[in-house]
Amino acid sequence: SSIENLRDVPAEPQENPRGDKKESKLETFKAVEVSEMETLVKSMSNKFCDLDPIPMFLLKHCIKELAPFLCYIVNLSIETAKFPSDLKRAVVRPTLKKDGADPDCLKNYRPVSNLPV
Repeated sequence: SSIENLRDVPAEPQENPRGDKKESKLETFKAVEVSEMETLVKSMSNKFCDLDPIPMFLLKHCIKELAPFLCYIVNLSIETAKFPSDLKRAVVRPTLKKDGADPDCLKNYRPVSNLPV
């Protein structure tokens, strides 16, 4: 799938022989179709992140109307190899590693990132 290929794409623009940066392109990705977007959103969990602009249940309810716009944004991101800064943020919360672990000991916690959709 496209997501599995993400690790193969360089995160930074490549440098050319003159030393300036050339524009990156995500050539291993294909454009997202509206029907794919609808199917993907409908299959997602109803969990949400505090950074989400709208709750997932509402996005699912309005996906027929929003899918063309979401596809435009996603496809533009793929085409230009640019990702919106607001979607690079996460809410990180400490979570106990094991049930019954001592909550007063910081070593018993691990960070859990909640990403916006």
